[in-house]
Amino acid sequence: MRNRKHVIIIILLAVAVIHCLAQDTMTLTMYRAAKGRKTADGTVITDPTAQRICAMSHDMLKKYPFGTKVRVEGYGDYVVRDKMGKRHKKTIDILIPKGTKAISKRKVMVTKCE
Repeated sequence: MRNRKHVIIIILLAVAVIHCLAQDTMTLTMYRAAKGRKTADGTVITDPTAQRICAMSHDMLKKYPFGTKVRVEGYGDYVVRDKMGKRHKKTIDILIPKGTKAISKRKVMVTKCE
């Protein structure tokens, strides 16, 4: 009985690790949006300072669909709520409040966490 508990615990830990192992290197960009604007999934932006929203390029939406929580290396956790124009490839665009200094494009590691 004790060995079964250990096996179950090991399996659960392995599943948890696998859920956060989906990683991709993407180009990071930043965008600003006015209060009241709706994202592609219908979320209304009420407070760009508090809402941790990101947009994904079309080619990454299959792997990171709307509602997916992602960790952006060096920037924290965001939820996919918007999509970018079709010309963008392997890109994540994070919402920043007005007055925040945007960075130029850079490569970051994006991890899917469920």
